Amino acid sequence: MELVAIRMKEVRSAKREVESAIRLFGPANITSILDHGTFGDKLAAITVKLEMFMKKAEEVIEELEELKDSKEGTETECDRRVDEINTLTEVIVKKVNNNECEVKKKIEVVIREFKDNRDSKTST
Repeated sequence: MELVAIRMKEVRSAKREVESAIRLFGPANITSILDHGTFGDKLAAITVKLEMFMKKAEEVIEELEELKDSKEGTETECDRRVDEINTLTEVIVKKVNNNECEVKKKIEVVIREFKDNRDSKTST
């Protein structure tokens, strides 16, 4: 079960990497029209980290299922770990989706403000 603990740490670490990427490029980090050109790449980078998390989570779930089937691990412990991974997955997917929506909204606001500012300068 020591290997399971190590693998669970890897899953949690992958989740933290996704959360860090979200913090680095959340709506609060969008400050100018220049961010419009890079936001797609930054959101894609977050998605790549999410995919890496998902792959790691799936690998660990498979290992837990094998461990449970081989009777080397207690069924309850394996089920508890799988439930934990599923919960982590639900939480992180929700955070990524919410961040993407909020970033897109903020980009729209920044673009609108830029256009309004530009229009007000040309009309005076």
